[in-house]
Amino acid sequence: MRKLCVAALTVIALAGQVQAQQVGRAPLSVEVSSPPTALLALGRWQMVYEVRLVNFGAESMVLSQLDVLDSTGAVVGSWKDAQLAQRILKIGNTAPRTPQNLLEVLQLAPGQVNVAFLLVALQPGRMTPSTIHHRVITRTSGVTDTTMSRLVTTSASTVIRTVAPVAPGTWVALRGPSNSSGHRLSFVAQGGQSAIPQRYAVDWAMLGEDGRLFRGDSAKLENWYGYGTPVTAIARGRVVWVRDGMSERAPFGYSAPAQIEAADAVGNCIIVDLGGGQFATFAHLKPGSVRVKAGDQLSAGQVIGEVGNSGNSLAPHLHFHISNAPGVLAGEGLPFALETFELVGRVSSSAALLAGVPWVPNAAQPSRTVINETPLENMVVRFTR
Repeated sequence: MRKLCVAALTVIALAGQVQAQQVGRAPLSVEVSSPPTALLALGRWQMVYEVRLVNFGAESMVLSQLDVLDSTGAVVGSWKDAQLAQRILKIGNTAPRTPQNLLEVLQLAPGQVNVAFLLVALQPGRMTPSTIHHRVITRTSGVTDTTMSRLVTTSASTVIRTVAPVAPGTWVALRGPSNSSGHRLSFVAQGGQSAIPQRYAVDWAMLGEDGRLFRGDSAKLENWYGYGTPVTAIARGRVVWVRDGMSERAPFGYSAPAQIEAADAVGNCIIVDLGGGQFATFAHLKPGSVRVKAGDQLSAGQVIGEVGNSGNSLAPHLHFHISNAPGVLAGEGLPFALETFELVGRVSSSAALLAGVPWVPNAAQPSRTVINETPLENMVVRFTR
């Protein structure tokens, strides 16, 4: 099996390019390789996709503004200077981001590829536009230029509605959908192409009544509230891939290598064909807990395994995502919507939570029932069935 580089800064294959129409003199290509998809969260549709910005010239340029426009020319998203820099990764640059070097990612050297990670929150009540295009303002040798991209068609796929993949209880959506989570920023390059299979992934970790992830000694797997709890099918589907028997490590006893086999990264894992070109991945399962085999037909809510700590996992949790390909860490990540959950709050610091600091509900933000939406990063939700 090929080795995958699962770091966020991976040299990427430039496939399916949307070449820019040059309005000014800037030799800039604006590329959207995967049709923009959208999720519904907090009552608003939010488009999630990436724009690759390539300098085909001989001089460096500075990115100063990026706008998203609908087919009428109305601006639906706009970022400039520091706001834009916060959304950009420079391919090949692994230096830690600091306030001092933040604006450096706006420099686009000759041949350089920068990726803008966009999450466009539309106005309440507005649906996702069927087509969009982009306006990018750059500066080269003191001259300002504007590049307009061609129209990009957004995804028309229906967002799948699912039941919870975990047992009833209170759970936190660690590294859930956002514009900055490790899942969101992780390109996977294999077969000569790059994709973001974990674009909408969630690491589900269970909270106890004390607001903590574990009781007592965090180095013991059995002390984690979610460890060994049931993992359930999210919808009807057919099992297409299973791995079981991979051993676990103690919590915090794993250091991820720069490269890792895909099957080793997900640990004990189940992949389910949901139909319509959508495939669900349930990863890091407890060894010996997998209750299904390839070819099995599943029903929504059926127990298929247990939460564990196998593979590329720091502590017990269920890694869950949906993509458009059946392979391990393959294809582009797709959105999903939970049929119902109770939104009870949000964790302000996942690092503090993992260190044992309890989450405390905010009395000023009472819990509420949510229907057919997607929980975002670090949201605390309660499932009743």
